[in-house]
Amino acid sequence: PRFSKMLLHGYGSKDKWGVWGRYQIKKDVVRVWASQDWHDVCFQLKVIPSNKVLHYDTSEKGVCTTLELEQHMSSASGNFEDDSYDLHKYEIPDLRYFRFLRDRRL
Repeated sequence: PRFSKMLLHGYGSKDKWGVWGRYQIKKDVVRVWASQDWHDVCFQLKVIPSNKVLHYDTSEKGVCTTLELEQHMSSASGNFEDDSYDLHKYEIPDLRYFRFLRDRRL
């Protein structure tokens, strides 16, 4: 219900915990940016062919059902370039994967 209300009211929705953002997909890399009034966050994820790398999910509906978190960055100015003065890169533990499943409602 919260997600539906955010979509209904658009960018200016007043959800206390929901944050609007944007994403960019290039081949097998997904970058996600989210902004709040005081801070910006960026995640870089890589789409992994599950059955070739992780040896599971041999479904015929698709083999790319896993995301690997590659980078997690934050910046108060929203500048995520390497020469930014306020860029902070967080350490990410190795082998952290996210499985995603299709949802017919979307």
